Amino acid sequence: MLDRVCVVGSSGVVRWSKEWAPADGGGDIVGELICRVLLEERAAAYGGGGGGVGLYSDGKATVRWVVLNEANLLVAAVHQASLVLPYVEALLRETAGAFAARQQALPPEAHDGLFPCDAFSPAFDALVAAAEERAAGEKRAARKQRTFAESKKHEAAPRGVAACTLSKLVGGGPVTAEAMAPVLKALLDRLVEKNVAQEVGAKVIDAVGASLVGASLPTFGSLASTVKAAMAEAFGRARGGKRPYVVVFVGVNGVGKSTSLSKVAYYIKSNGFVPLLCACDTFRSGAVEQLRVHAQALDVPLFQKGYGNDAAQIAADGIAHAQAMGATRRLVDTAG
Repeated sequence: MLDRVCVVGSSGVVRWSKEWAPADGGGDIVGELICRVLLEERAAAYGGGGGGVGLYSDGKATVRWVVLNEANLLVAAVHQASLVLPYVEALLRETAGAFAARQQALPPEAHDGLFPCDAFSPAFDALVAAAEERAAGEKRAARKQRTFAESKKHEAAPRGVAACTLSKLVGGGPVTAEAMAPVLKALLDRLVEKNVAQEVGAKVIDAVGASLVGASLPTFGSLASTVKAAMAEAFGRARGGKRPYVVVFVGVNGVGKSTSLSKVAYYIKSNGFVPLLCACDTFRSGAVEQLRVHAQALDVPLFQKGYGNDAAQIAADGIAHAQAMGATRRLVDTAG
């Protein structure tokens, strides 16, 4: 429930006000809003910039407000900070518009800076009643019991992203590029959702599509197997070319990039692969030495070129060095 709604002119004079409950603790949060936020031009920090509805709270009470620059009006609504009143924002805008319309309808000689005062109360009461009725209707609609047909229990269980689309291709003879287009898009979306770079995902999808177009797929099982095999072939292309896998550790300072890198290096070595650590943090003092300690403790090679050099060039040289020495996994440490 609202405690107070008021309309304030540009001079600071309260043009109209309605109060349902006294201010909690006797404070004037509207005056505090004007002094601490509006006069200091901090409205945007509280969401009230550009004609938006702002929100300011002192912990006990909350005031929402909107400013009509063309009418030189501030409309504010106060309620307890613990309450959530979703209709207040719309009510503020409607109140501001209605008050400004009444003000503009007055002849110039009637503008004394005080009107319409209490004459606005009946119109405001109608706005409040309509807003509360809308809120109650929305609440009833949200609580309305769903029918049996609408129940989620009886909705068809969702299948995989590609499954529902791929199943359309069953028994249709050789797969065409046109038929595969929605399938490939679904697979690309899935890869992007899993944080695969768009460019990398596109290359993988191109490889999968090339292997599927023209294939005869009589059953969904064979189609799924073909997709899986094509994906495995695309992801395994780097191994076939004897290129090292590259993992780059990025993040802000102090999050543990170097420590995490050493843990991953230990895991890789424990599984029979040869990791190469690459020191590309050429900015932070001691970063190369820290990585050297990890490399010595794990008995794995370290590639570094000291400080002040181009980190991208060091990374590229590290890949070439890894290929030359037979390292199959390369872990890159970076600056925060």
